[in-house]
Amino acid sequence: MSEKSMLPKLRFSDFKENWQEKNLEDICTLQRGFDITAKSRIHGDFPVYSSSGISYFHNQYKVKGPGIVTGRKGVLGKVFFILGPHWPHDTTLWVKNFHGNDVKFVYWLLVNFKLERFDAASSIPTLNRNNVHRIKVLVPSLPEQQKIASFLSSVDERIDLLERKKEKLEVYKKGVMQQIFSQKIRFKQDDGSEFPDWEERKLGEVGDFYGGGTPESTKEHFWKGKVPWISSSNLTDNSIFKVSKTRFISEEAIVQSATKKVPPGSVLIVTRVGVGKVAFSDESLCTSQDFASIAPNNQYNPIYLAYCLLCLRSKIINLSQGTSIKGVILEDLKSLKIPSPSKEEQKKIAAFLNSIDENLETLDRQIQGLRTWKKGLLQQMFV
Repeated sequence: MSEKSMLPKLRFSDFKENWQEKNLEDICTLQRGFDITAKSRIHGDFPVYSSSGISYFHNQYKVKGPGIVTGRKGVLGKVFFILGPHWPHDTTLWVKNFHGNDVKFVYWLLVNFKLERFDAASSIPTLNRNNVHRIKVLVPSLPEQQKIASFLSSVDERIDLLERKKEKLEVYKKGVMQQIFSQKIRFKQDDGSEFPDWEERKLGEVGDFYGGGTPESTKEHFWKGKVPWISSSNLTDNSIFKVSKTRFISEEAIVQSATKKVPPGSVLIVTRVGVGKVAFSDESLCTSQDFASIAPNNQYNPIYLAYCLLCLRSKIINLSQGTSIKGVILEDLKSLKIPSPSKEEQKKIAAFLNSIDENLETLDRQIQGLRTWKKGLLQQMFV
């Protein structure tokens, strides 16, 4: 191996020496986890890690920590850094000996190592530690390990901070929506005066409904058009604006199927397979048969209506009927009663909730950006 190839692409300037080549087992010795029967489980304070993460808590532990656990059977590739005492399950491998290396550095090394590549089974994914132990790995000196680990951990801490912030904002949004639509929170007019009392209307009185359908999949030319066509999987839970548009159909497909063009400014409601998902669409599109979409009349702000229906999701789900595939009958949906403030108050409500969603979107972009950056760092900071 050349001298150049023994160095990472990205490195702290105060380190100059080459990285040393070693077998993985000389950096971290992996050991099979410990079996625990359902009968012997006693609830306690110590996490039991399976190949996918924490499975339950037990009253005993096998490893003091800090430690590292990764999947041996079932789910491969996930690597867990555990600060305190824990029990690595039989479906995992745990690091028995770090051989003087920095524990957190070894964690990042294994994360970047992509252990799922070494699946040794044909049916159930299995990681054979003896195969992995023989792999050659390049490692730096302990001080450089510590600096790398500290830097990458600080990036993770920033991601965790943003994720907690996003989670708290999501909880706040859910709570404030419940208070708004139960009228515990009311908005005022621009001059400080009260808005008129709210009314209650049936959803069927709010606008025109549009059904959906699926053009024949065997007719390829139906799926080479310019009109967006979505199914329930294209909507995101608890977000009225996130609609992924990945499939497009032709005008002929619309004519020769049950799907209909939903006008822009409509509210999309999933009534089968994901019942209760709601979205607002600012452009014309078509939907599958799993939707009942509504184009509200001029008394309703469509974004207000979407938020209102999102808040009423549990009531929509309760309207479901059926055994294998549950769905909501259109007439039942039309009979759903919704709170109806004046259109001016609707606008204020929509703008307020939209501002929360914009903040959530900003946080999400920051989180995804940091994750992408971290992924690039891992690729460049290891050889």
